[in-house]
Parts: sequence; structure tokens; C-alpha cells
Amino acid sequence: MRINLDRCVFLACFGLLLLSSSEASAQLMKASKKLETDSAKSYVVTKKCGPWMIMVTSLRGNPNDPDSTTNAHKAAHELVMDLRKKGIPAWTHEQKGEMEEIASYDRNGKSVTRFVASQRNRICVLAGEYSSIDIDEKDATKAKHAKIAQETLAWMQKYHPKALATNGNFKPTPGRPGPLSRAFLTLNPMFTEDEIAQMAYDKDPLLKQLNKGQNFNLLLNPAKYTLIVATFQGSSKHVIATGEKQERDATFKFDSMLEKNISLDKAGQSAWTLVHLLRNQGHEAFVFHERFRSVVTVGGFNDPNDPRVAKFVEQWGPKMKPDPKTRQDVLTPEILQIGGNNPQLFVLDLTPELMKVPKFK
Repeated sequence: MRINLDRCVFLACFGLLLLSSSEASAQLMKASKKLETDSAKSYVVTKKCGPWMIMVTSLRGNPNDPDSTTNAHKAAHELVMDLRKKGIPAWTHEQKGEMEEIASYDRNGKSVTRFVASQRNRICVLAGEYSSIDIDEKDATKAKHAKIAQETLAWMQKYHPKALATNGNFKPTPGRPGPLSRAFLTLNPMFTEDEIAQMAYDKDPLLKQLNKGQNFNLLLNPAKYTLIVATFQGSSKHVIATGEKQERDATFKFDSMLEKNISLDKAGQSAWTLVHLLRNQGHEAFVFHERFRSVVTVGGFNDPNDPRVAKFVEQWGPKMKPDPKTRQDVLTPEILQIGGNNPQLFVLDLTPELMKVPKFK
């Protein structure tokens, strides 16, 4: 039976890095620690494997052919053993298929419920255990890990493993000359979204600078979770990278607009103003500045399943209100106002979102 090869996509991934194409040397393999290579054992990824690793490939069989699924697991195990014998720590990770329910309409316009596969069964192969992938790390050990990670990835992308030669359904293309040429660096899939977000906070000194010493900053919230009720974004623009004069003019015009409007500063100031408005009304409100947005949150919860969360969502979320033109009830976000003759309006988010309170080291 033949197996389909593809990359496994992790929802919690962030911060993809541009990598060098240097070849991993034989010294890299020799320098690696001696690894267990018991073919009777299954080596499954755990959180102890470290935060960063290489997504080598993922395999999946035909859903209607149990034998092909078995072969996919076998090939993944053989690839793990192959890499381990070369001194590269490797593991498997099984991604379970998921079905998503969506509302739709049939040919007659009647409302129906359909199910789509939002995620398919795959067996993924991951390799390496790196504390960082940033070669500019100040910590010498992390910088060394980052260098090894990049060199190993470059070697991996050119490697043609025997485990995939027989059963792998692979056809070379200019963009994918080898079965592992799409390998990439990723986070350990065993980490939760909250843990990944916390790693991002810890790694970014700008976030600490933006939120340092501010009144009502979210860092002062003693709880574990809070509810985002308003989001203020900086400006953005899509420009097709052609190198032509039209592209350069569009980029220059956008940069000039940013200099005049200072959009991120305005977003931060608007968020800060809204927090003061809510505080004056007796609400426990906080502000938090990120690289591309500022958010306003309310409340504090130590459990995401706290019954008060639903009450807060109902209080701050959109309401059904009549449209002034059609007089039909439509879902309308809450709007707050400050000022008299020239009032400033704040439109709250349509979907209040629970977030974990960041804790900087």
C-alpha cells in the first residue's frame, strides 16, 4: 500500500524563522548524545522533549483502507529509528481527526447541519529537542541549540530516508525535490496554547517595555484569566511584492501615513482612555499592549469555567437590537461614549474572548 506524505499543521505554532541552508556536518551527528534505539519500543513525543523541534513529515493512509494506515505508522516508526541511529532524537505524534459541525442550506433553502473534516488522522514524525531557534540568543547554550537546530533542519530537508522510499507516495517537484524538503521548525505540540503564549511574552522584551509601570495594566491583575472586551489594532496594508514602482509608491505612502497618524500609539491611547472610562463607572478594567494591538479586559477569573465568565460575556457582548433602516433585529456590538459635543465612541468586540493573564519573568 502507498502512503500520502504531507506536513502536519499545529494550531499553536507561531514565529516561523527564516533559516540558512548550511549542510549539517558529520560532527553534528557525532556530538549528539547516544540515543536509545530499541525497535520494539514506541518513541512518542512528550513535553519533556523541549519547546522547539523539527516537524520532519507526517504520514496518513487511506481512511477506507486499514492496511495503508498501518503502513503509515510502520513507516513513521522506521523513520524515527533511522534518525535516532544517526544521533538525532526523534519521536512520533498522532494527530487525531476532527469533525466540525457547520450550519448550511440545502437546494431548497432549508437550514441543515453538515459535518466537515477540519483535521484528518495523521502520524507525525518530529526530531530534535531545542531550547531556542533564535541564533541571536544572549544565552550561550540557547544560541548553540539554535545553531544546531538550523543546521539539522538544512540537513533534514535534503535527506532521502529509506523508510519512505518503498511506501511513500512522493513525486519530486521544483518546490519539493525531496520527501523531507518541507520540514520546518515548530513548537512541541504537547504544549498548550497558554504555555506557547507565555513563551512569546517571556521572549519579547518590547512587550515588557510597552507595559512597564502603567496604571491599570493587565500585569497587575492577580487572577489567572480575564475577558477581552475591546481590541484596538494598528494600521495595515497588503502590498504585492513585485519590485515595481507601483509597489514602492504604495509602501512609501503607507509609511508616511503611519508617521503622521502613529497608528499603534493611537490604538494604545484609545485603549488606555477606555480603561479609565470603565474604571470611573466602577468596572475592574485593565489594558495590555502587544506588538500589533492593545486590548482592554474586564474581570479576573482563576478558572476558565468560572460561571461568572458567561455572565460577563453576556454583559459585554453584542445584543439583538433593531436596525434603524430595516427595523429588523440584528446582532449589534455594545458602544460606549465619552465626551459631550464631540464624543469619542468605543465599539466593543463582537466576541469577547477569555485570555490568560501574562506573567513576565
